[in-house]
Amino acid sequence: MKNVFLFMTDRLAVRQYREDDVERLFHYSQQKSARELPNEVFEDLEEAGSYIEQAMLNYRVIHYPHRYAVVLKAENKMIGTLTFKRMQDLNIRVDILIGEEYQKKGYATELAAASSEYAKQKLGLKELYAV
Repeated sequence: MKNVFLFMTDRLAVRQYREDDVERLFHYSQQKSARELPNEVFEDLEEAGSYIEQAMLNYRVIHYPHRYAVVLKAENKMIGTLTFKRMQDLNIRVDILIGEEYQKKGYATELAAASSEYAKQKLGLKELYAV
């Protein structure tokens, strides 16, 4: 499958979802840390697949939310998710989920800084809220 990257850091790449991300997305949604934050939690693989299909449709029409896979470059493996969401007050919030086995390594901090820079430069945003 083709990779469409938004941005990269030294260790991470943020790319559009692909159909083969469904199992990892479902796996991460079932972890305890995913349930503590405002992240999507899926009942089954089919629901996770529908989420990815909707994200792929949104890429074509520039429509929020923008949902992406976070990939650890050294392993070429999806380790989490990044979502830009428009809130009721019209501000944009960034939701970051890193799989539990990859937490406490500074990935979320690295991703928050890079996504803020991306949002300012490419999306024209002045403010961004990260969760």
